[in-house]
Amino acid sequence: MSNAVCDLFGIRYPLVMGGITPKPELGIVVSNAGGLGCIEGVMPPDGLRVAIREFRSKSDKPFSINFPLAMGSPEMTAEKAKVCIEEQVPVVITSAGNPKILTAQLKEGGITVGHVVASTYHARKAVDAGVDCLIAEPTESGGYRGEQEIAMMVLIPAVRRALPDIPLVACGTVADRAGIVAVMALGADGVQLGTRLMVTKEAAASY
Repeated sequence: MSNAVCDLFGIRYPLVMGGITPKPELGIVVSNAGGLGCIEGVMPPDGLRVAIREFRSKSDKPFSINFPLAMGSPEMTAEKAKVCIEEQVPVVITSAGNPKILTAQLKEGGITVGHVVASTYHARKAVDAGVDCLIAEPTESGGYRGEQEIAMMVLIPAVRRALPDIPLVACGTVADRAGIVAVMALGADGVQLGTRLMVTKEAAASY
């Protein structure tokens, strides 16, 4: 399949794994199956480097590091960005913070950058900062959003109308083929899955 998200990330299917686990096992399975696997970058920089290398030992497919900019000190965030550049991570997805903090540095290091947004206001700020892709998180999502929450049926069309040319990934409430078709009909180029993947055996989650 070829569309804006597949072409940007170099993946077979426009399916992006959300930042739901710092362990690489689930992301490896997702990437090897043709999506964009993910490592949630909530660990210290040294631990992040170990996880990246473990991922690479079991997959040669594209993957992302996902971490909120507001989690940890600015120095810690900068160190994580440095690790991503040194390890030549293909994609970094940031959230919960100003996209200007790291976008230019990451892109100069050869990394494709996505940013999580909750409104057209945040989306424009991210595009102005130079991000390559937007991940639109509505009220229904389980991720980091902020106070300006907008429902999926409103958010995705609004962002698409405001910014028609940038690759747009939708997340929240999507769990099957029908959901994927629905959000793409709203204007998304791809889908991010988080909670749905947590109930797979590869997630190694306990409830």
